[in-house]
Amino acid sequence: MPYKRFANSSNIELSKDSLTIITDKDDDTAAIILKPFTERISHNRYRTNYTFFLKDYKNKQPPT
Repeated sequence: MPYKRFANSSNIELSKDSLTIITDKDDDTAAIILKPFTERISHNRYRTNYTFFLKDYKNKQPPT
């Protein structure tokens, strides 16, 4: 029996100029994957920084 792919894969691209993540316009899976680490700024663009990664830690200072 040939392998059938049931899950959709995400094509995620990092911006060269900023902490912005760009996804395929038709990719709904990326929103679920990126939600804990980013802020959605348009349908296929997400912004991130250290505060998203450290939001659940008591000490919110960035690493030095």
